Amino acid sequence: MIDEQLADLEKLLRPYERIKEEIDKLRAARRALLGGSKMTGSGGSKVRQEDVVGFLKENPGSPPGIIAQALGVPQPTVSSHLYRGKDERFLSKNGNWYLRDPKSGINTVDDIEED
Repeated sequence: MIDEQLADLEKLLRPYERIKEEIDKLRAARRALLGGSKMTGSGGSKVRQEDVVGFLKENPGSPPGIIAQALGVPQPTVSSHLYRGKDERFLSKNGNWYLRDPKSGINTVDDIEED
């Protein structure tokens, strides 16, 4: 039953394989431009904490899911970087993440303005 359903779904998705390949190529190019992340042999992708920093510089106040989507990696990968760097590099407020930037006066979550 499950195998039949999978086969049916794969058949439905077949016309979109080229589009998916193009999306994957564009995401890989974006990752390379944002910090040189490379595809692993296992078909997954690697992202560095610096990639997350680069994204948050341009998009402060982003939730992990949006960051992950933009970098083309799973959300748990981004979340692990955020939590490892929490309070030292990153600040979380209401589920959104920001860069800690003492030079611009952002040292704690209290320094982040409400939207």
